[in-house]
Amino acid sequence: MFADILKNSMEDKKGVLVYLRGGHSIGMVVTAIEPDHVTGRNREYDTIIVSRGDIVALTM
Repeated sequence: MFADILKNSMEDKKGVLVYLRGGHSIGMVVTAIEPDHVTGRNREYDTIIVSRGDIVALTM
């Protein structure tokens, strides 16, 4: 559903703001896209793993 934005973030090394179920959000640069999860990083964390089913919205 959000494959284009995730792919652009990974290829262009641009940050995305990921809105998650439950009202949380996290900014990150996508480093890998898997069928069931997305891996990313930001200044605070070297590795962030987000389940694709928990993503509600994305902004770039």
